[in-house]
Amino acid sequence: AKAARKAAHRLRTKGVEVTVTPSEGVRGPGADTEVDAPPSLISQYDGRGQRIVWLAQTETRGLLLHRARLSWRGGLLELKTGMTSRSEFRRVLRDLEQRELLTARCDETAASWLLSASAKLTKARGRGLPEGYLLASRLLKGNRDAPHPGLDQAPSDGDVLALFERPEALLGWMPDEETAQGIGARLQEIAMSPILLDAAQRKAQALEALQQAAKEYFQKQDQRDGSRAFLLDMVQLYALRGDAATAGTLRTAAGLFETEDVGEHPFAQRFFERFFDLDKVAAGPEAALHDHHHHHDHDGPCDHPDHHHGEADSETGGKGGLVLP
Repeated sequence: AKAARKAAHRLRTKGVEVTVTPSEGVRGPGADTEVDAPPSLISQYDGRGQRIVWLAQTETRGLLLHRARLSWRGGLLELKTGMTSRSEFRRVLRDLEQRELLTARCDETAASWLLSASAKLTKARGRGLPEGYLLASRLLKGNRDAPHPGLDQAPSDGDVLALFERPEALLGWMPDEETAQGIGARLQEIAMSPILLDAAQRKAQALEALQQAAKEYFQKQDQRDGSRAFLLDMVQLYALRGDAATAGTLRTAAGLFETEDVGEHPFAQRFFERFFDLDKVAAGPEAALHDHHHHHDHDGPCDHPDHHHGEADSETGGKGGLVLP
């Protein structure tokens, strides 16, 4: 409580009017539990591997709202803190929940854990934390060293490969740019090869190249840990949305990345197939792969590596693909 009061004071000096609410047991007469505990909100990842967490905390003059932008690969990218009214925050919640973006309401403790875990990842990457996090972190609730909340979900016997038919469930899970470019170059070599005489041979070689890439990629502990964390994030999101079936299947998929040989599993091998059109590789030189990747048409959000060329790095704080209120 003392640390929270100090953090609140320092936030006030930066122009954010904050008061520390009384602790449980000393609440005033007529206190309403629902009023005192506004929901926080978390989003799915967008096509650049970023998501938004809105952490709402009760203050006597309204709500203290922390809006954080997170990357599953790079950690905490941005944090903005300010005061808002309950009515305004309810309007924001309604607006966000009416969009195509998947969101879920959660409590303050769950949102606090996500911010803390993301900040740890940022530090592990050797990057600096956003301005204001050190102050805001003193107001976060719950056990910051608790295991990932997604681990509370029991795995199911659902078909993990069926998740690839649910693009929204895996949106934002994509390889790093260097790996994607390397694979694209290899596929271009296959497409242009004079040795491979027909489409069937080229497609078979391309598929083998992607399978080998998956084995090599997921031999790296860091890549397995990152993919597991991403999938657990989605487990938590779907569980909070009340979709236990999808959450259970995602939990099963996350468990695959706890083993070193996951790169040989069909789920991991499908990872790269989402981003490259093997039919164009099979078509040969006339398909003319551009910039080591293919271009494809789509509707809505997309996590294809082509669509991030020249944009700000999603791990280092560039603008995200989410439209924020």
